[in-house]
This record gives sequence, C-alpha cells and structure tokens, in this order.
Amino acid sequence: MVPTRLILCLVLFFLMSFSAASFAEVRVGFVDIPFLIDKAPQAIEASARLEAQFAPRQQSLKEQRDELNELKKEFEKESLVMSPEKRVQAEQDIRSFER
Repeated sequence: MVPTRLILCLVLFFLMSFSAASFAEVRVGFVDIPFLIDKAPQAIEASARLEAQFAPRQQSLKEQRDELNELKKEFEKESLVMSPEKRVQAEQDIRSFER
C-alpha cells in the first residue's frame, strides 16, 4: 500500500510541476515613452491648444524683433552722419526698445 501511495504522490507532484502555467510563453516588452507622448491624442490636442494660445504672442515677438533689427541697421547706416544729439537719442531708443 505504501509504494502505491508513494507512486501516486510522485505522479501527482510530477503532473502539477508541469502545469499549463509553466508552459506559458514569456513575453518581454519595451515601451517607447517619447513616441507615446508625441503620438498620444491627448498630447496632440494639448499641443494644438498651446499653439493656438501662444501663436499671437509669438507673432508679436517676431514682429518686434524684426523692427528692432531694422532700427539697428538704420542706426548703423546713419550714425556717421547724425548729429551727436540725434545719435544719443537713437541709441536710447534702441536700448529702450530692447527692454
């Protein structure tokens, strides 16, 4: 009786050790977080909202930068023939515009 019980326990142990879970396929994955952030619908929507919100300010800054560059070019071109008072005034205008 003991040998059959021992054999039965060994067979059950053997069968339980090779269950379906042990034959399950192991999968290893990689998540590309920057790709997900760039392509997520929520990220695209937020980016569009930010673009719409700050586009007027961006355009205004670009126009001011262009105007400042134009003032500097004009000053460099005309500074040699300007009177000292006009030169000082133009320099002050440029400095105040830069702020």
